[in-house]
Order: sequence, then C-alpha cells, then structure tokens
Amino acid sequence: MHRRTFLHASGLWLAGAGCSRQDPARPAASPVPLQPDAVYVWQRRWTASVSAAVAVAGPGGAAFGTVCFLAAERESGGTGPAWKTVRPDYPALKKSGAQVAAALRVGVVREPLLGLSGEIRAALERTLTEARAAGVELAEWHLDLDCPRSRLAEYVALMDSILSSMESLPPCWITALPDWLGDPEFVRLARRVGRYILQVHALELPPANTTETLMCDPAKARRQVAQAGALGVPFVVALPTYASRIFYGPDNKVLDVAAEDGAAGGPAGTVRKCLVRSDATALAALVQEWRAQPPAACQGLIWYRLPVEDDSWNWTQEGLAEVRSGRAPVATVRFEAIRQETGYYEITAQVEGGVEARIPQTLEVSGPVGVVVIAGDVHGNWKRQMSGGRLRFI
Repeated sequence: MHRRTFLHASGLWLAGAGCSRQDPARPAASPVPLQPDAVYVWQRRWTASVSAAVAVAGPGGAAFGTVCFLAAERESGGTGPAWKTVRPDYPALKKSGAQVAAALRVGVVREPLLGLSGEIRAALERTLTEARAAGVELAEWHLDLDCPRSRLAEYVALMDSILSSMESLPPCWITALPDWLGDPEFVRLARRVGRYILQVHALELPPANTTETLMCDPAKARRQVAQAGALGVPFVVALPTYASRIFYGPDNKVLDVAAEDGAAGGPAGTVRKCLVRSDATALAALVQEWRAQPPAACQGLIWYRLPVEDDSWNWTQEGLAEVRSGRAPVATVRFEAIRQETGYYEITAQVEGGVEARIPQTLEVSGPVGVVVIAGDVHGNWKRQMSGGRLRFI
C-alpha cells in the first residue's frame, strides 16, 4: 500500500529494561454532461516515475481524456534565461492514448503585457514543432499568466495579438481566477479566447498561528462556478489534489512555500509551519453534485496534478479515482515506534490510503510496563508536555 509521511514525528528517550480568488451577462448556457476529465503534469523534470504515470493516464488506465504537460515557463525576475523549457517524454504521452495539451506558464511581469506576444508565440511554435516531430499533435494549449485584475485590459490586447497573428492554432485555454469573474475586462477576455479554466483553489496565507487550512473551500467553489456559468462562456474547473506547506520564521514572516518533497522542517530559521491540504471528502461530494447536475457552461474538470508514485505530497491514482467518482476515499494514520540504538525511539505517523488523513491534535505516549519516559523532542508545530511518566504531544 502506498504510504506517505504528513507528520514528521518526535523522538523520545525511554528508561528501563530494553528501552531505550460588468459586462451584461449573456443568458446562462444550458447544462450539458461533463466531458472526460483532464489532468495536469506540473513537473519541470520528467523522471521515470512521471513517465510511468503519464503512460497509464489515458482511457486504458486512469481514464483521463486529456493530459496537459508544462512545456515552458517564463519566470519572474531572475538572472538566467527568461524562458525555461521542459522536455516531456513524448513516447509516454503517446502511449497514454489521451489527448495531449501543452501549458505555457508566465510569472508576474512589470513590462506591458502586449510586449510578451512575440515571446509567447515563439514558445508555442517551438512546442508545436517539437511535439509534431515526436509524432504528437497537440489538441489544445493552455496559457497560465499571472495577471493582476487591474491589468486585464492588457491581457485582452495580448490575446488578440497572439490569436490574430497565428494561423491554425489548437484551441487555447487561459487560466482565470475567481476574482476576475465580475470584471468587464475579463468578460471581454473570455469571449475573445472562447474558453477558460477557472481555478477555484488557491494557496492563501491563513490567519496567524493557523497550523492547517484548505486549498479549496467547497462553498466558495460552488458560488464561483455558478457566477462563471452566468457569463455563458465555456469553462472547465481546476481542482486540487495536493498539499502544500507554508514555513514561517520569526515575526510571522513567510520563509518558503513547498508543494513537493524536500526538507520536512523547512528552511533555516523556521519556527512554525502550516499545512494547506486538499480535502478529499469535501471535493468528492462536490464532484458528485456537479456530475449529477452539471453547472451551466461548465464542460468538465481538470485536476492539478497527476499522481506520481514518489510524490508524497499528492494523492495516489487510486485516491484520485475515488474522488473523481464522487466517493470519499478512506485513509488512516498508523503510528509506529522505531527503536534506535542506545534506547532512543523515533515515533512516526504514516498515512495509509489514497489521500491525506487527519493527524490527531493530541498524542499521548507511555512506555511498556516497567518503563518510564524521561525525555522527548518534537519536529514542526508540536509541543510536548511531561507528566507522571507520560509524554503528551499537542
């Protein structure tokens, strides 16, 4: 069974024998059945595990209708090349049997957006050429551009330039944020492009001293999707599958945000961390509701991101399959005390099942008969209390 560690637990010493997110809206479109799900491959480096997951992502495996891979990224600032290209495993994409899409990611820019037109066209043309050379015809392309709401008029001009100057392009999907929906410039943008991806999940900084929060609020997502439906422009909904961690230093300053494997305790100077997770049970209920009664203008769902075997901060394929079916998967937490040399025990909490599980807020540790807990240490947000030979983690 796939296992992941969401809690890096503590060590303790035992003493005793052997212890040791207005333009007038068009009439809402009538609901139609949702199309097969799409999934996003976010990795900048394709490992054997990524290729293996992609190869079985299509109709014969995980049953995704479209696999979208990150093809190129224009980073914000930096001293290296403005664009970084990702080299996907095209044979794996072909083997999947799914439609293939390529995503271009553009970070925050200070210069006028219209000035990016040539760069984006060049990156797209390069991607189309490489894919065709590998025997893969892109069914669509996605543009994920960090655009403040105040600059949406620039975004309209940018997309008009790109779409007017390039012939025979696959359909384009742009990523949109919920707070754009009420802006007349977004209505112009959505109608110019013809479709968009509504990302109803976001990593927002939680209130001070929060140790756990959600990546997607189902109640907000329902309202946002209904608001999008009123525009009458086709869209798909992006839903999350992964967890992130926010690391804080002194004075509640954010030191780093991580959504993949790495140092569990965070960078140097970390004094607190917050888990931002995707609630499988809540999202399963949302999916069940939308499949039974598809929202107006909504064409389907795209999941961020494709489960990969060695990605311990994401659901498994099995867990995501359950949620996509509208069923809440079951996950449990198993605690294990591993004895080290000289009487030191390391206690670990392992999540078993296809999705995240909730760690108890309080743990109490005691030794076997004849054993007294005399000391302990913890990692992360946990605190310890010693009382009567027992150690409590809170």
